[in-house]
Order: sequence, then structure tokens, then C-alpha cells
Amino acid sequence: MGEAGRLEPDDQAAMQESACAQLSRKLDALQADIDALGELFDRGFDRINRRFDRVDGRFNRLDERLDARFDSLSSELHDGFDLIHALQQHCIDLLTRALARKQAAR
Repeated sequence: MGEAGRLEPDDQAAMQESACAQLSRKLDALQADIDALGELFDRGFDRINRRFDRVDGRFNRLDERLDARFDSLSSELHDGFDLIHALQQHCIDLLTRALARKQAAR
């Protein structure tokens, strides 16, 4: 140490070098933490994407099944309406013939 508590240039340089080395180690540790967090984020994001893809696939299959079921029910409903219309027409025909026979019997 020099006069009046001042550091010698060599001591000052050694302290600065030590401080720089310590700061460099801290920055390296911080970079390692950042890299680890990046890996965790990437794995989490990949996991979320895989789960989304599975859910999306399930939704698409469900949507296809619902569409097929709707088409089937729609077809059955139209067939039912056609049958009701045919039965109505048959009843009208029967009533018309019955009425004609009744009027002819008079």
C-alpha cells in the first residue's frame, strides 16, 4: 500500500482483475440459469403443443362423428316426414272413398 492509504497501481489492477473475474463467473452462472429456463420453457411449450394436438385430434374426430350422426338423423327425420305424408295421403284417400261410398249408398 502506498502513501496515505492509496493502493499501488499493481494492487489496484489485481483488485480490478479479481472483480472482473468474479463478475464474469456471476454472468456465466446467470447465463447458465437463463439457458436452463429456456430449456424448461421449450419442453413446456412442446408439451403444451402435443397436448393441444391430441385435443385438436379428438375434437376433429368428435366433430366428424357428430356430422355423420347429424346426417343420419336428418335422413331418418326426412324419411319419417315422408312416411307421415304418405300416411296422411292414405288416410285422406280412405276417407274420400268412405265418404263416396256413403254418398252412393244414399
